[in-house]
Amino acid sequence: MLRNSGYYVETLGLPLTCFDARQYGTLLMVGLEDEYFEEEIKKLRDDILNAGLGLVVFTKWYIVDTMVKMAFYDDNTRSW
Repeated sequence: MLRNSGYYVETLGLPLTCFDARQYGTLLMVGLEDEYFEEEIKKLRDDILNAGLGLVVFTKWYIVDTMVKMAFYDDNTRSW
Protein backbone atom coordinates (compact mmCIF):
# COMPACT_ATOMS: atom_id res chain seq x y z
CA MET A 1 0.00 0.00 0.00
CA LEU A 2 2.81 2.43 0.83
CA ARG A 3 4.64 1.62 -2.40
CA ASN A 4 1.44 2.05 -4.39
CA SER A 5 1.10 5.49 -2.78
CA GLY A 6 4.53 6.51 -4.09
CA TYR A 7 6.65 5.83 -1.01
CA TYR A 8 9.98 4.03 -1.18
CA VAL A 9 10.05 1.13 1.29
CA GLU A 10 13.20 -0.74 2.22
CA THR A 11 13.58 -3.66 4.65
CA LEU A 12 16.41 -3.30 7.16
CA GLY A 13 18.10 -6.68 7.54
CA LEU A 14 20.87 -5.41 9.79
CA PRO A 15 21.13 -4.08 13.36
CA LEU A 16 19.84 -0.54 13.94
CA THR A 17 23.43 0.65 14.25
CA CYS A 18 24.09 -0.19 10.58
CA PHE A 19 21.98 2.37 8.73
CA ASP A 20 22.37 6.09 8.09
CA ALA A 21 19.18 7.71 9.42
CA ARG A 22 19.86 10.87 7.40
CA GLN A 23 19.00 8.86 4.28
CA TYR A 24 15.48 8.04 5.53
CA GLY A 25 12.38 9.93 6.59
CA THR A 26 10.71 7.38 8.84
CA LEU A 27 11.59 4.04 10.42
CA LEU A 28 8.63 1.65 10.62
CA MET A 29 9.12 -0.98 13.31
CA VAL A 30 6.52 -3.71 12.73
CA GLY A 31 5.89 -6.86 14.75
CA LEU A 32 8.95 -6.53 16.97
CA GLU A 33 9.94 -9.72 18.75
CA ASP A 34 13.62 -9.15 19.45
CA GLU A 35 15.34 -7.31 22.24
CA TYR A 36 17.63 -4.48 21.22
CA PHE A 37 21.17 -3.81 22.37
CA GLU A 38 21.92 -0.65 24.33
CA GLU A 39 23.98 0.69 21.40
CA GLU A 40 20.99 0.32 19.07
CA ILE A 41 18.67 2.09 21.49
CA LYS A 42 21.13 4.97 21.94
CA LYS A 43 21.61 5.34 18.18
CA LEU A 44 17.88 5.26 17.51
CA ARG A 45 17.28 7.94 20.14
CA ASP A 46 20.01 10.09 18.63
CA ASP A 47 18.64 9.53 15.12
CA ILE A 48 15.19 10.70 16.22
CA LEU A 49 16.36 13.70 18.25
CA ASN A 50 19.24 14.89 16.08
CA ALA A 51 18.88 13.46 12.56
CA GLY A 52 15.16 14.09 12.18
CA LEU A 53 14.19 10.44 11.82
CA GLY A 54 10.47 9.74 12.26
CA LEU A 55 9.47 6.57 14.10
CA VAL A 56 6.29 4.50 13.85
CA VAL A 57 5.95 1.36 15.99
CA PHE A 58 3.37 -1.37 15.34
CA THR A 59 3.71 -4.10 17.93
CA LYS A 60 2.31 -6.05 20.81
CA TRP A 61 3.89 -6.11 24.24
CA TYR A 62 7.07 -8.09 24.78
CA ILE A 63 8.41 -8.90 28.24
CA VAL A 64 11.12 -11.59 28.47
CA ASP A 65 10.18 -12.76 31.98
CA THR A 66 6.56 -13.22 30.96
CA MET A 67 7.48 -14.97 27.71
CA VAL A 68 9.66 -17.49 29.59
CA LYS A 69 6.74 -18.37 31.89
CA MET A 70 4.24 -18.85 29.05
CA ALA A 71 3.46 -22.16 27.40
CA PHE A 72 2.45 -22.32 23.75
CA TYR A 73 1.12 -25.38 21.97
CA ASP A 74 2.02 -25.47 18.28
CA ASP A 75 -0.67 -27.30 16.33
CA ASN A 76 1.65 -27.75 13.34
CA THR A 77 4.40 -29.56 15.25
CA ARG A 78 2.09 -30.82 18.01
CA SER A 79 4.58 -29.76 20.62
CA TRP A 80 4.81 -27.30 23.49
